[in-house]
Amino acid sequence: MSASPAALINAAKVMNSQLRSAEAEQLCFRAIKMDPTYGEAYCQLGDVYKDGEQIQAALEAYQQGVQLSPGYDAGFCNYFYTATFACHWEGRAASVRKLRQNIARYLRGSDPLAHECVQPFQSLAYPL
Repeated sequence: MSASPAALINAAKVMNSQLRSAEAEQLCFRAIKMDPTYGEAYCQLGDVYKDGEQIQAALEAYQQGVQLSPGYDAGFCNYFYTATFACHWEGRAASVRKLRQNIARYLRGSDPLAHECVQPFQSLAYPL
């Protein structure tokens, strides 16, 4: 029985938090192979690369994930934070607008199904 891409990504998050980056990376690759349109898999791969200080690879993975899953706020915010950290300014104005829209949406509470996600606030504050 094979695991779903979401289950593989959850396992990758655990592996990455345990500093088992090679295993986390492989789980991300497996999830992507199972579903190449699963944006969260690319974003998790970005997390693995970011934590391993492979910043360019992280930015590329995040960009792919955000393109595939534009509504995945945590992935976008992790991309924004990493891009800011790396002084990657290309597209910065559009990213700031999107981040501000995300924060405004959370503060308004216009979508009762949206979970309160701390990443928009962190990604804005951390670079300071």
